[in-house]
Amino acid sequence: MTGKRTADVDKSIIVPYKPKKLPELSLYSHFEAVVEKLNELLNPEGGISKRKDAWRGYLKLLFLTAASGNNGHGETIQSNQDLSMILDAMLKTKSRTVLIDIINKNGLQMLHNIMMRYRREFIKTPILRKLLKVLEYLAMRDILTLEHISGGPARPGVESFKDSILILTEHGDKQVHQIARNFRDKWIPRHMRKNGCKEMVDGRMEYNPHSSYPKFPVLHDHGSDRKLSKAMVLGNAFCA
Repeated sequence: MTGKRTADVDKSIIVPYKPKKLPELSLYSHFEAVVEKLNELLNPEGGISKRKDAWRGYLKLLFLTAASGNNGHGETIQSNQDLSMILDAMLKTKSRTVLIDIINKNGLQMLHNIMMRYRREFIKTPILRKLLKVLEYLAMRDILTLEHISGGPARPGVESFKDSILILTEHGDKQVHQIARNFRDKWIPRHMRKNGCKEMVDGRMEYNPHSSYPKFPVLHDHGSDRKLSKAMVLGNAFCA
């Protein structure tokens, strides 16, 4: 009888706590999966490894992590932490060959897409700052060239990389617009500073985008390394 009563008491204790703890475990498990996958791609200095196809794995991880951050407030915050960690790896990468591979193999397009997507999301402002610092670093290393920066869009009506930078020079966040203006002043020649933006009544610039870049899909699996691995397969077509 005593054993039976103990079992009943245990059930009453466990049930109320389950709904609160499961989401936390899911987010933590996802973070661990991202850390583990990223560590496989890094060298001892924390930069992206020169190992064959490490850059490809990095782009897949960046793409899928950026795609997974819009499912809820908690997941958005977790996505910010993951993205910040992933972008930091690029800032620590010394190899020109690796950085050139990343930029020339859809990396610049991916960073541009993230920049356009996050500029109106207040909660993503820290990522916007970090992304601009990455672009500054790439420009200082001559990885991001004038051709990359000032090249026109893929087709008329599509927002160019240069236009996106110019829009951010009027961003509401002080750090974002300061970094963007510094980038503009250093790497966008004056005669190229006209853009496809239209002036709004309040003096801020806005662009009417018809982007040809692929929109990020929303991924719902954040529970385990195995789920992340399955999601990584979905990125093959984008990063191939």
